[in-house]
Amino acid sequence: MNTELKTNHKQDNNTVILSLTPKGDLLNHRLKGDHYTSKIIKEHGGIMACVKACFNQVTCMVFICATGIAVRAIGKLIEDKYKDPAVLVIDEEGRYVISLLSGHLGGGNAYAKEIGKLINADPIITTSTDVNDVGSLDLLLQACHCDVPKYRDNILKINMALIKGDSIGLYCDIGPGDTSLAPNLNGFTLVEDFQTFIEMSADYKVYIGYDTRQINKLSQMDLFFIPKVLCLGTGTRKNLDTSVYFHEIATYLKGVHVHPSAIALLTSVEIKSQEPCLEALCQAWSLESLFFTVQDLESVHNEFDKSEWVLKTLGIGSVAGPSAWLASKGNMIHDGSKMKGSTFALGRIV
Repeated sequence: MNTELKTNHKQDNNTVILSLTPKGDLLNHRLKGDHYTSKIIKEHGGIMACVKACFNQVTCMVFICATGIAVRAIGKLIEDKYKDPAVLVIDEEGRYVISLLSGHLGGGNAYAKEIGKLINADPIITTSTDVNDVGSLDLLLQACHCDVPKYRDNILKINMALIKGDSIGLYCDIGPGDTSLAPNLNGFTLVEDFQTFIEMSADYKVYIGYDTRQINKLSQMDLFFIPKVLCLGTGTRKNLDTSVYFHEIATYLKGVHVHPSAIALLTSVEIKSQEPCLEALCQAWSLESLFFTVQDLESVHNEFDKSEWVLKTLGIGSVAGPSAWLASKGNMIHDGSKMKGSTFALGRIV
């Protein structure tokens, strides 16, 4: 059997729409319309071969067929809801759009609603928090840029509490309006004042932030989640001992009251890209890295305190601050501090 695989791209998402019948193909073309660009690939080997080839390469997979066919096609490929793509099933008449897999973190429920509007179909969503019209901690943490898989046990606990109707206090300390990214906060009591949050009585209390002064005031029963939203600008002496570098980072972050888990990106000047202590930090903390040329940093280095030695060596007066400034597009959290062997600065990247 020859199966026609149509790969559509919408914004930054990669969506595959798989249709098996003439009616399904017509619906596929309706979906394409003005909303998707389409690349058609002819596959030989049937639906199983098509699905296996692209399951781990896409953000959303849409089947226009019977649900049973879709279930059998993806069954052996499913790994983890934190990794799997969203999977939808649409009947070939276009009456229903079923969110089958990865409804929350994969965006399946949102895709189902979106496609339902495009073809005037009813979205079918069975996720408990959605059915009960309450928020979900996993979507809230995703919106706040937390490392969601790290907190899976507490996510299950809070989502079950939301469904049961338990009282849940919420304090978000990563800037005004951040929690508005979450589609639904029903069931949470959002508190804007930290002291009020500390003193409030609730079945559960959820803190989202990276200020260690506040985290240290939480009780053992409070749940806290660290958003990965900061970049660490840094400069170092050549071949600085890794243990010394790690100690100086810890000292710096303690001084500016920032939890290390909030760091998502390390940034510096390009000639430091293979510095052993920087490589060790990226590996130990699972950080992305971004390195700028001296010419890049020249455009902003006058905004920061200068080091005569760095100026003589590189032709620019500072590395940590300008690197953080460029990486964060000027959204600085801390302009910088100089330690014995290194310098540090912080910016907010999301």
